[in-house]
This record gives sequence, structure tokens and C-alpha cells, in this order.
Amino acid sequence: MPESPTPAIGADPSRTLIALIVGQICLHSCMAGVRLAAPLQALRQGHSAWEVGVLLGLFALAPVLLALPAALAASWGFMLPAGTGPNALAWATGHIALPRVLKAGLLLDLAGVPLMVAVVWSVAALT
Repeated sequence: MPESPTPAIGADPSRTLIALIVGQICLHSCMAGVRLAAPLQALRQGHSAWEVGVLLGLFALAPVLLALPAALAASWGFMLPAGTGPNALAWATGHIALPRVLKAGLLLDLAGVPLMVAVVWSVAALT
């Protein structure tokens, strides 16, 4: 009897969970090394303690300022019929034509760009 092929990664939830945990441990170890090495390298190159403190502050601030625009943009898909839950429900009824969805969605998406920029800048100013 021929042997069955190896199951895909997603086929066994325990293997997938272990792979995710190991990946996160490796990622966090790498980031911790960078967060320690960069300030030490800056001090070795003769930068002041104040400049190194600013560098450490930027390391703490970077995840928030990177994640916030990504989260806002990912939830701002009004132009697509399946971009948001309400859009998908309205589209599924068949009572709304595609040009109407595209026109209204384009206006909302264009209005959202300056709104997202303002929110991110406001959060950046507060932190």
C-alpha cells in the first residue's frame, strides 16, 4: 500500500500552532536584538545619550504608527461590493447596481484619505 503524502501545514492544528509560536519567539528575539544593538552601535559611533534616547523612543513608537494606518486602511474598503460587511449584505440582495456601489464607495474612500491622515497625525502628536 503506497504511503500517503505529508499533510499540509494547515491540516494539523497543533503543528500550525507550534509553528506560529516558534515563529513569534524567533521574531521577538530578533527584534529585541535589534533594539539592543542599534543604541549600542549609535553610542559606539559617538552619538550623544540624548540622540540614543530619541532612537529608543522611536523604537517604542514605531509599532503604533505603523499599525494604525494599516488597520484604518484595511477597514476602509467601501468601493468594493464585498469590501465591508454591510456592503456585502446590500450587494447580496440584488437591489443595488454595481455602478452605484462604485460611485458611493469612491466618494467615501476619497473622503477617508485625509481623515486617516489626520487621525494618524493626531495620534502621532499625542504620543
